[in-house]
Amino acid sequence: MAAASILKRVYSHRKNECNHQESVKPSTYKAARCRVCLVKEHDDMPIVLIDKPARAYDLVKDELVSSDREILLSIMLATDLHLLGVETVAVGRINVCGATAAEIFRSAILANAAYIVLAHNHPSGNIQVSAEDVAFTDHVIRCGKLLNILVQDHLVVSSRGYVSMQEKDLINKS
Repeated sequence: MAAASILKRVYSHRKNECNHQESVKPSTYKAARCRVCLVKEHDDMPIVLIDKPARAYDLVKDELVSSDREILLSIMLATDLHLLGVETVAVGRINVCGATAAEIFRSAILANAAYIVLAHNHPSGNIQVSAEDVAFTDHVIRCGKLLNILVQDHLVVSSRGYVSMQEKDLINKS
């Protein structure tokens, strides 16, 4: 039902109520029922260990290097650092890509991940980590601690390679 017709119905109902002084029973809405569950797919896939930034880069470089706009990926890992999945969290513009903590951790929670590695690209080719990248990562790390999901690393990827914030000591995990 269109918003305009809902408003007409509500206001005409109120007008009739004022004119007739009748007690009208308010309508009740039943809550939608939904179920969230984890479905494991491709059980025959080999176990992929992501224990080094280079392995995370190898996993995502093809997708990130070829993109003409910024993309933020979340690489979800189990307690033994094997790959659970990769999610595209956000697709931005040529020089910016934003996401909330809820968007970042939603799939990690559903996948029962113990760790995540963030990765985003700089389509300009600039490999430098910006102050905004560091501030964003610090915020995500703090949010992850509340959820008991640790941020292992954040990679900045471009056509010139990658930079690991962990290797550059730009991540404060404590």
